[in-house]
Amino acid sequence: MPHINDRSEFGVVAEVLDAPHPLVRAQWRNGRLDLTMSPGQRKFTSLLIKALLSPRESNPWDHAVGRRLTDLVLYEHSVFAARDRFILAAAAHDRVAAYLLPFVQTSWDGGAVIAGIPGLRLNACRRHSYELVHLPTGGVLEVFDSQWRDQRNPDTPASLRYLDFELKTTRADKGVEQAEQWALDLHYRDSPLLATVGARLGLWWQHGGFPRLIGNAGATTLGSLKWERGPSAEWIAQHIESRNMHTPGLIVHRAQQGRRWMVFELHNETLMVEGPGLGRR
Repeated sequence: MPHINDRSEFGVVAEVLDAPHPLVRAQWRNGRLDLTMSPGQRKFTSLLIKALLSPRESNPWDHAVGRRLTDLVLYEHSVFAARDRFILAAAAHDRVAAYLLPFVQTSWDGGAVIAGIPGLRLNACRRHSYELVHLPTGGVLEVFDSQWRDQRNPDTPASLRYLDFELKTTRADKGVEQAEQWALDLHYRDSPLLATVGARLGLWWQHGGFPRLIGNAGATTLGSLKWERGPSAEWIAQHIESRNMHTPGLIVHRAQQGRRWMVFELHNETLMVEGPGLGRR
């Protein structure tokens, strides 16, 4: 339990991230939220965030019929980056898991089309969640049913009916297919800065901000993160810079005129962030 002097800051962090107190408490160290991840979990988090926030036209893994990966926020998500897993709660968690698990379709000429995240596998089916593991990085994603406490949603084991199609290639005992490894090598590189943003994604999603990751934004190495509604970039930056949520080494470069946009820098990576005007929280 946090010390009595930490309870005010503890409550602020839990509220602003809309995170369950037990999850925040498990990572509360010396009066701050410790979002340190293992190298494999960090790599997977950066990959997951790039997949969830990149528009379909710039995401070679977003070929599923129906929803786009950027649309999954419509399933009423809440998110939290625990030390050993990324936790995502959704009203239709079985559908969300189905969209994230990969399906590989190989053509007659040897080419392949991938829908979902290459290398992601179903590791466990629990009463109210699916545990997915990313074989190349060892990262873990747990997709929870956000409504399981609702009396209208009875306590029944998680269904696999939405996963039948994906399970042909995504059982945990199956290795990474050649097409999946090729897709990862071609379209992904580790990004500690994207993982840092991903660990704090609740600052956006829980306050009505739905950012998109746009590449080729001038001088920044990772492009830009843009959103039109919800919190301002300054509000986001203030929380990311705060003592109870700060990442060592992270620098925020503010625009000289106005604060609608700014640049986040971590080590050798930079990312422009641009939100609505200062009138927003």
